[in-house]
Amino acid sequence: MQPMTDDLGQSIANQAGTLLLVLVYLAGIVLALMFWKRYSGPSMLVLMSNVLLLGKLIAQSYVIQYLIESLNDSRDQQTAIMWTISAVGLVSTVMHAVGIGLLLTAVYIGRTDLRKDELR
Repeated sequence: MQPMTDDLGQSIANQAGTLLLVLVYLAGIVLALMFWKRYSGPSMLVLMSNVLLLGKLIAQSYVIQYLIESLNDSRDQQTAIMWTISAVGLVSTVMHAVGIGLLLTAVYIGRTDLRKDELR
């Protein structure tokens, strides 16, 4: 059995990383709302991306924690839970890719093409 301080330290380290991401996603949401009137298309994509990424982060944290706490001594159940955790990881990765894709689209949407004359 591990000492309680090891668990507490690990928990604080995990929460610090999660808190930083939550702050970044909330900042993205606020910025999207602030620039909505001026850049509605990109702002909508930034808002959608940050809401998706924030939701993914929160849902993944709770689902993984629930699954870990559900582990017991049954070998069959452990295998099923580990497969479920892998599936959650896959879904999370796809959601993250979609969120980043929305951000990348927001960067370039509505941009005008440069003419050859403007490149000189």
